[in-house]
Amino acid sequence: MTVEMASLNLYSSATQQNAGKLVEARGEPKARGPELAQAGQAAPVTATDRALPEGVVVDQPLRQYTQAQLDMRPVDRADAALMAVVAPEDFGRLTDALASDGDWRSLLSAFTQRLGSNPQWLEDQYRLPAAEVLRQTSNFLDLSGLKR
Repeated sequence: MTVEMASLNLYSSATQQNAGKLVEARGEPKARGPELAQAGQAAPVTATDRALPEGVVVDQPLRQYTQAQLDMRPVDRADAALMAVVAPEDFGRLTDALASDGDWRSLLSAFTQRLGSNPQWLEDQYRLPAAEVLRQTSNFLDLSGLKR
């Protein structure tokens, strides 16, 4: 038995078999016109066919980041969070510099130089509140989460 490749079209035969039996996502058969089932063509897709259930897509608010926020390395972010706990007045100047693309690196560098002479700042009583600052600000990408 030989079958010519030109006469064998698996797609059209499957489409013709299933054309009248199209099923929605909920499992209910969709009513399709008999002319479409006979022709082996799919029915046109309407807007209601493509509608998503309520609450599936949630749009997030659009945020604009400064270049300073994007340039911060993870270690800079951790040091800045510790600065929020230990030196709140310096941290206020740092967040102002971050928000306005100012010179935040010199402020953070001055603080990190003081870390060596204050090893107690690395204890849990300072680190845990600093971790909370990181969480509130989404690692300093959302400065609106700061309480000033």
